Amino acid sequence: MISNTTFETSKDSDLPLNSVNRKSEKNFNDPSMWYYIDKGMIPAKLTYFFTGLERSSIAPYLAMFLVSIGLNLKQVGYVFSFSYAGLMLGSVFWGVIADKTRAYRVLLSILYFFFVLITLSIPLVSAKIGEKEKNQCPLLLSKCCFNSTMNFSTSKTSKDNVSVSSSTMTIVMATLGFLVFSFGGSIYSYNDAGVIWKIKMSTKKRDYGRQYMFLNIGFSFGALISGQVMNIFPKVDLSCYFAVFCVNIVFIIASCICSQYLYKNTNISSQKEIRSNSFQKDLFKTLSNFEVDLFLLTTFVNGLLYSIYLSYFFLFMKEIKSTDLLVGLTVAFGSTSGMIINFFNEVIIKLFRGTFNTMIMCTFLWSVRYFIFYFLKNPWLIIPLQLTLHGLNLSLFLSVKSIHLKKKAPISIHNTMFGIVQSLYSGVSMIVGSFVGGQLYFGYGARITFLYSCFFALGWTSFLTVYIIAIKIWKINVGKKPNSVCQVNTSINISNENTKF
Repeated sequence: MISNTTFETSKDSDLPLNSVNRKSEKNFNDPSMWYYIDKGMIPAKLTYFFTGLERSSIAPYLAMFLVSIGLNLKQVGYVFSFSYAGLMLGSVFWGVIADKTRAYRVLLSILYFFFVLITLSIPLVSAKIGEKEKNQCPLLLSKCCFNSTMNFSTSKTSKDNVSVSSSTMTIVMATLGFLVFSFGGSIYSYNDAGVIWKIKMSTKKRDYGRQYMFLNIGFSFGALISGQVMNIFPKVDLSCYFAVFCVNIVFIIASCICSQYLYKNTNISSQKEIRSNSFQKDLFKTLSNFEVDLFLLTTFVNGLLYSIYLSYFFLFMKEIKSTDLLVGLTVAFGSTSGMIINFFNEVIIKLFRGTFNTMIMCTFLWSVRYFIFYFLKNPWLIIPLQLTLHGLNLSLFLSVKSIHLKKKAPISIHNTMFGIVQSLYSGVSMIVGSFVGGQLYFGYGARITFLYSCFFALGWTSFLTVYIIAIKIWKINVGKKPNSVCQVNTSINISNENTKF
């Protein structure tokens, strides 16, 4: 009877249809569904996507470009070290400026402008002041894109001329690298802080890991796009790497546009806490906190371990006779692993009962990874290793450290702390890791380098584990519940509201 009454008239027949439509619309807009798209976070996703494209579009080719203009590997190392120093200083400097002025969109426009300008000047300056014969496309590029030990120079000039030219070029490229990294590294920390702010100010449940996942997606395609563009780029009186720089600049501009929308509706200046003149006090208080110091040291340790991997693992792959295809697949599967892990970021943090515990797990997995490297003989076993461990110990750490920093950094020094973390992870640790790893690698070989790295990661993991257990026991004995790094949940108290990640 109810069914017949419902569909008997046309007027009443619309009711169940509307009810179904409303139910479907409600399910489509349900944030708990995996296919739900948070429109408010689209700028964050696009910013990370184009940032990933920008990073990977030039990273595999930068060392080869420097070698092609006449620098040897030692001089290339000097250029990179000086560049990392620029990132180290620039991240902190521009972070302080951002917290002092709160002019985020203006500062981002300035940083992106000089980032593009100096990036474009690198191939043009090298062609202007360098030897013309050395600014040509290497014939072996299509056969090997990762063997940085090869000499791509095909010209024959006098010994004195090559020596003077390469020395001068090293100084010029190191100076330009210092400037590029000082602006680019600051942009990365600004974007991380902007995404965190957008999540922090939201009344909805938003997961940072699912935003950062798009950086991994972009990183998977950047190098491939640059390689294809380089093959079809018109013949010009410049190195073929000029095409790589052009692609890189396109992605930088796209990232710039998205970052403006990222900060557009983020009313940071309206927060009461920001208006207080407590910058120096908050900075000193935060840096004097032992748990914050442990976090910063853990960030440095993970950056150092990553630096050794980034600098010497691909050389080791060549030692065990890995093909160029396998090297490319290693990068691709590593990015795929990071994308999957960041999608389940929230679940993993809850599983390990907090962000700091998750970072300890990431550090421990570096020891596991290097231990496997020590015994690795079959290069194709790297693929399953990348799929299982790369995302869990590298990609996961990069996203979790930002979430943890959000909990610890006061609003008044937000960008400054992000700059300090960026400086430690991508600046100081890279310089130290490259130097220490180089001494071990050329003194004892790759396997011993990996074994020492394994012991170092295991030692720091053991120290942090003992510290947490000791703190828990002490707080239990004094009748207090463990919190902070020992907390048993991932809730963050913001303005008397709990926002879970």
